[in-house]
Amino acid sequence: MGQCGRKRIGFLAALLLLGLFGADAVAQPGAPAEGPRTAALHKTIREENHAEARKLAEAMLKSASQGERAAAAVAYGRVLLSLGEKEPARQYLGFMANQKLEGDAAEVMKVYAAWLAALDGNFDEAVKTLEPMLTGEPHGPAPVEAADVLAQLHLARGDRPAAGKAIDYGLRCLKYQDLKHPYLERLLRNRLAVDPDEAYPEVVVG
Repeated sequence: MGQCGRKRIGFLAALLLLGLFGADAVAQPGAPAEGPRTAALHKTIREENHAEARKLAEAMLKSASQGERAAAAVAYGRVLLSLGEKEPARQYLGFMANQKLEGDAAEVMKVYAAWLAALDGNFDEAVKTLEPMLTGEPHGPAPVEAADVLAQLHLARGDRPAAGKAIDYGLRCLKYQDLKHPYLERLLRNRLAVDPDEAYPEVVVG
């Protein structure tokens, strides 16, 4: 691992030790606070400007209001995984696992853990974790997160029909719940409009 990678992991560890991530920070992942800095963060995520999203999230985690830190903590796992930053994401998920999260927050962490498994090359394991989340009556953002990640994995394998089914489920789930999420709907609608070879090069699909 290069010096930059070690520095990034060290920065994340420092954030965790300072207590900027806590159980309260991810208690309501479907309804993060929407102040000006949070709105800017969500905009970068909608636009999939992951590097800028990381900078904004880390700045918010260091010095922001409680609501802004909560919003950044919710988004930070997705940002790390979107960048293919496996070790920082592993630290993030490990810390969150120790918080004994429940409900929506715990389910979102399961989605992110499956995403990390895919980055580690365990594609089938990730799909087996995510697919059951797209059944039954949806509740909260976790099934929509699962649909988005599953769509990305299918697109990485060139399976656009399977990706389309996941995207359709995610969009219907949002509509069914009347869930106004700051970035998931936009991401889902954009998935089939991109070249998967360009958009998801970090996912191992062998």
